[in-house]
Order: sequence, then C-alpha cells, then structure tokens
Amino acid sequence: MATIFDAGLFVLMLGTGVFSMLLSFKIGAVLMILSIVIFFGMSIVMFAQYDVAYTSEFYGTTDCTLADPCVENKYLIRENQSWLAWIFVAIGIFASLLFFMEMIGFFDPTTPNENGGGY
Repeated sequence: MATIFDAGLFVLMLGTGVFSMLLSFKIGAVLMILSIVIFFGMSIVMFAQYDVAYTSEFYGTTDCTLADPCVENKYLIRENQSWLAWIFVAIGIFASLLFFMEMIGFFDPTTPNENGGGY
C-alpha cells in the first residue's frame, strides 16, 4: 500500500506558496523565504513517491461496520509523479534566485523603472 499525503494540506501548501510568492513582490522578500521552503518541501513529498489523496471512512453501510469501517481514497496525484517534483524544484530555485537578487540590490520589484513606467 502506498503512503498517502493529505490532499487538503497539499492544496493549502500550494496556495500558500503561490500567494506568498506573489505577495512578496509588493511587501518584500521576507515572504519569498516562506515560498521557497514550501516549494522545496512539496518537491520532497513528490520525490518520496507519496500519493496525494482525500481519505473518507464509512460506517454502518451493508459492507461496513463500526468495528471494520470502509475506507475510500480519492486520488489527486498518483504515484510516479517525479515530473511534478521537478516543477516544484524549478519554482523553488526561481524563487530563491529572485530572493538573492533582491537582497543584493540587483532586482527590486517595489521601485518603478527608469522610464517612469509601472513596477
């Protein structure tokens, strides 16, 4: 039986990672660190061959009793999804490069450009 990672936590982590990356362009680089940690953590989960699934338990039906409940898994991501792990690694590397470029002053998304345009 494959090891299952909770799909709700996975979607929450994905949303938090994307939201903190997008918000870091307005607020600052501190939120970019959270995004980096989340995306590298999600890549570790994918490289470890975890299945991402919702799990439901049923009691009291004809085949299920209180002593022996029925368990149903609805998969969001099945095993062998290393391509998704590499995408999360690439996003993590991209976010870390943006963080370091902003720290050394090469890239600052909060200041307008020299043409007087937007951010």
